[in-house]
Amino acid sequence: MGKLDRIKEAIDRCKASGIDAIKLQLFPNEAKYTDVGNVYLSHELFRLAFEYGKSVDFPVTASVFDMESYYFLRNLQPLFIKFAYSQKHQWWIKDCIDHRMEAIVSCDVMTDSLVPSGALKLYCIPEYPVRYEISFDELFPRFDGFSDHTLGIRQTANAIKAGAEIIEKHVKLGYGDETCPDARFAVGVEDFASLRK
Repeated sequence: MGKLDRIKEAIDRCKASGIDAIKLQLFPNEAKYTDVGNVYLSHELFRLAFEYGKSVDFPVTASVFDMESYYFLRNLQPLFIKFAYSQKHQWWIKDCIDHRMEAIVSCDVMTDSLVPSGALKLYCIPEYPVRYEISFDELFPRFDGFSDHTLGIRQTANAIKAGAEIIEKHVKLGYGDETCPDARFAVGVEDFASLRK
């Protein structure tokens, strides 16, 4: 929603729930979802969120969708940089690894061979949301974790039981004015407490 107080609240609540890091999304300025509003997060607002995370000892990072945002984020030296399914072919991933930074990439069984050596791979079904049962048989350790777009946390827990070591899951704070296109399948921050157990 472009509000720093909401980002700070998300950071505080995620940290309290045992989540290891928060990942925002840096779209180009012109990227808009016309049916739900603009999801643009300015670099200046992200920088404030990043600095707040440092002040409370909680990692803040982002997915990047354009070269300018990649360089901006790389210069901040976050814990890792996330590359979405749509970005798995970008040269930025190898550049990230070459700069000795952790790169985490969403991919699937048809595309994981495109991911450069040295990057961590999250199994991802690029549907929003995924409404069917996923078979996690033999996915791990081929993949390091699961980029989860399913409803609830049941299938997330199944991925953990199958060997996923990294979980990426969309969370929401619960305000009625959330217009993010991912809010319909995001879970409450508190749901992560049971996943941590």
